Amino acid sequence: NYGEGTALQRPGLRVKTFVFDVNEYGESSKASERRSSNQLFMAAKYGGFETDPSNTAKNPYNTWGNPFKQDDGVVNKYVWQDTNQRASRAGEANTYFLQSDARGVLVAFDDIFARATTAARSIAGGAIQSKSLTQVGGTIYQGTFDTSDWSGDLLAIPVNVDEFNKVRLGASVSWTAATRLANLSAPATSRKIFVGNDASNPNTVAYPFTWSDISGKLPNLKNALNKISPSARSDGLGEDRVSYLRGDKSKEKNSPFRSRSKLMGDVINSGVAYSGTPSKTIDDSGYSTFYAKNKDRATAAFVGANDGMLHAFNGATGDELFAYIPSWLGPKLSALTDPTYVSSHQSYLDGTPSVSEAKVGNDWKTVLVSGTGGGGKGVFALDVTDPAVFDASKVMWEFTEKDDSDIGYVTGRPQILKLRTSSTSTTEKWFAVFGSGVNNYVAGPSGIFSASGSPTLFLLDLSKGAGDAWKLGSNYFKVNLPVNSTVSASLATGLINFRAAIGANREVTQIYMGDLHGNLWKLDFTGLGTADWNLNKLSYYKQGRSNSPIPMFIATDGSGTSSASDKRQPISAAPSLVYGPIPDSTYVIFGTGKYYEVSDKNSTQIQSGYMVYDNATPTPDTSPMNAATVAISDRRRLKRGTASTTSKLITVPAFTLGRGTGNTDTSNPRSGWYFDFPYSKERQVSNATVYGADQLVFGTLIPSISSTAACSASGGGGNNWRVNVLTGNGSFGASTVGVMGEPLVADVTSATTYSPSDSTGRRIKTITSVIIKPGSDSIDVSDMTSRTVITGRLSWRQINNYQDLKHATP
Repeated sequence: NYGEGTALQRPGLRVKTFVFDVNEYGESSKASERRSSNQLFMAAKYGGFETDPSNTAKNPYNTWGNPFKQDDGVVNKYVWQDTNQRASRAGEANTYFLQSDARGVLVAFDDIFARATTAARSIAGGAIQSKSLTQVGGTIYQGTFDTSDWSGDLLAIPVNVDEFNKVRLGASVSWTAATRLANLSAPATSRKIFVGNDASNPNTVAYPFTWSDISGKLPNLKNALNKISPSARSDGLGEDRVSYLRGDKSKEKNSPFRSRSKLMGDVINSGVAYSGTPSKTIDDSGYSTFYAKNKDRATAAFVGANDGMLHAFNGATGDELFAYIPSWLGPKLSALTDPTYVSSHQSYLDGTPSVSEAKVGNDWKTVLVSGTGGGGKGVFALDVTDPAVFDASKVMWEFTEKDDSDIGYVTGRPQILKLRTSSTSTTEKWFAVFGSGVNNYVAGPSGIFSASGSPTLFLLDLSKGAGDAWKLGSNYFKVNLPVNSTVSASLATGLINFRAAIGANREVTQIYMGDLHGNLWKLDFTGLGTADWNLNKLSYYKQGRSNSPIPMFIATDGSGTSSASDKRQPISAAPSLVYGPIPDSTYVIFGTGKYYEVSDKNSTQIQSGYMVYDNATPTPDTSPMNAATVAISDRRRLKRGTASTTSKLITVPAFTLGRGTGNTDTSNPRSGWYFDFPYSKERQVSNATVYGADQLVFGTLIPSISSTAACSASGGGGNNWRVNVLTGNGSFGASTVGVMGEPLVADVTSATTYSPSDSTGRRIKTITSVIIKPGSDSIDVSDMTSRTVITGRLSWRQINNYQDLKHATP
C-alpha cells in the first residue's frame, strides 16, 4: 500500500497465518510428506512463525520473512518450529494444526486463541525516571510477559515533552532487558547472580549462584537442582541446570532442557522500582556525606520475574547489574528447565520491590525490600546503595514462614518506613513494613501454616544483623487482626496493601489498611513505642466495656450489614489519603474487589468506591457499653452517589461533611460518600494515585469472559476513573490501554507558569502535570492536568521604626 500515500500506510501491521488441516482422506498423516509438499503446512511455515527474541526492541516481528533466519541474521532452522514441548507438536510448524477428530479441533482453537493474545504488559506498577519531566526527556519502565513460552522483558520507554509542552512517548523503546541479555556472549559465566542461604540464621546470608558455591556450601539447593522435581530421583544434571538458569542455551530444544525465546522470565505481578540520585530532602546527621558519595551512582530499574530472580538493570543502558534468587525458591528452580513447563507455569519472584534511603544502624543506605508474591512465603532485603558493585555481602537478610507462620504469600508492596520506637523519647528506626498477604492458613513449602489465619501487619527492623535470629518483640513486630469465624467460613482472609500517614519528621503517624473481609483499619502510632505495637493499643477505634479494637469501617454491598459474610466487599488495593478540612483530619479513599482465586473471575458481586472521613477526634459512644470511640457503622452513614453508564459521570448529591449518625440518605451530616461500580464483575485491584490537592485517578478491572486465569493476556479490560475526593463527583470511561495499572503523575517543568507579583509580593504558580496510565496493552500520556499554588511572600509584618532600630546603639 506504499503507493497509496502515507495516510493508508500501515508499516507496523503484520498478518499471522493459522492453518487447520482437516486431513481429508488421510493424505497429511505421514509427517515426512506433509512437511515437504503440503501447501497448508507451507503456508503456516512461512506465515506463522513466532517473533525471534533477538531484536524485539524495534521489530516486534521477524523482519526477514524467513523461517530459517533469526532477526539478527543468524541462520536458525528452528525459527519456524513450534516452541511448545508437547509430543504432538514436535516438529510442527508453529501455527499448523493437523486435525483428526473433534476434540483435536477444540484443542487447536484453544491454542490459537492463546497465541493470538500472548503478549501483554504488567499492570503491577511501572516506574518513572523522574517526577519532573523536561524537554530533555525521561523514561518509563514497564514489565511484560508472553504466555506462549512464559518469557518476559523490561521495557525502557522514552517520554518527551515537545515544544508545545505536550508529553509524548518515543516511537520505539530505548532498550529492552531481554535484548541486552541476549547480546551477552557468555551469560552463563559473566552474569552476577546470587542466591540466598537457606540455613537457619546464617552468618553468610547469600552466595554466588555458581555450581562450585552451591555444591560446596548449599547442600539442600544442590540436592534440589539434581532433580527435575522434588519427588524425582537424582539425575546428576545439577551443574547443567545452573548453567541453563544462568543463560546457557546449549542444551535447549532437542536436548534435555526447555527451549526459551528469552533468557528473562515473565513479569506479571511484579512492579518496577527505580533508583537514581538519593533524595535531597533528608536532613539527618551523616546524610550529606552519604549523598555526596552516591549522587553520581548508576541508576537502576529493579523488577522480579518468574525465572526466580530479582533483576537489577542499568537504568540508562539496560545492562543487567545483578540478579538475586531468594533461598526459598531453590526447590522450584529445576522446574524451569523442564520441557513441559509451558503447560505447568508457576509463580517464582512475582512480588513488587520497594527502594528507599534508610538509616541502618548508624549508616545511611539505599535499601530494597521485596516479597515473592505467589512464589513463596517470604521477604528479603538488599543493600543497593551502589547497584553497580553489588555482591553477596550486600544481601542483608531474609524472613520466611520458618521465622513466623503468620506470613503468607506477600502479594502487596512492602514499604520502608521510619517509626518512633519509644513512648518517652524521640528514638526512631527504619523498618520493612508489609501485609502478611494471602494463604497463610495453608501449609507452605515447608509444611508450616498459621493456626489462626490471622491477617497480619509485619514490621521488620532493617538493621537485623547476619547470624542473628529473628525474635518477636526485639527485631521484628507484628499486629494481628482478628478473624471473624462466621465470615472466614466462606471468605478467604488476607491483608494485602496499606497506606501510611507521615508526620513532620517523616515518621509514621497512622497506618490505614483494608483486608479481604472488607474491614478498613486505622492504626495510630502517635506517642507509642514498640512495647505498644499490638492491635489493642494501636487501633484508633474501640467498642464495648473492654474497649475491644474494631475497624473504622466495614465495606458491604447493597444494604447488607457487616455481619452478613456474603455482603462483605474485599479490599485488596491500598487506601489513598488526602488531608481533611481540619488539623489531622483525613479523607480515606478506597475501592473494593479482588482477583486472586479462580472463583473471582466469575464473581458478580457489586463492588464500590468509598470515601470515609476520619475527623481525628474521638467521638464518645452514647451506648450503655460506653466505648472510647465510635467507628462508621456501615455505608448508610455515607452519601450515596451514582455512576451512570449513559453520561459516564459520577454524581454525588451535595452533603455536609461530618461524623453523622443517621442511617438514611437524607440525613446530615454524612461521614463520606460512596458509589457502586456500574458494570458486572467490575472491581478495583490496583492502587489509585492522588494528584493536585484533591483529585484521584485509578483503573478498574472487568475480567474477560474468554480468559481462564488472572494471568491471561486476554484478562479483559476496565475503566479509567477520575474523582474529586471532596465531593465524590467525577467521570469514567473505557480504558484505552487495556487493563489499567496504578497511574503515575509527573510535572511538566517547562509548562510551569507564574502570574505577575501582586502588591504583597505573592504570585500564582500554575503547575502542569501529565497523568501516565500504564496498562496491559500500552501506555497513555495524553491526560494533562494543572493546579495552582501561591508562591512568593505569603505574609509580612511592618516595623514602623525599622530605621531607628537599625541604627540604634547596642
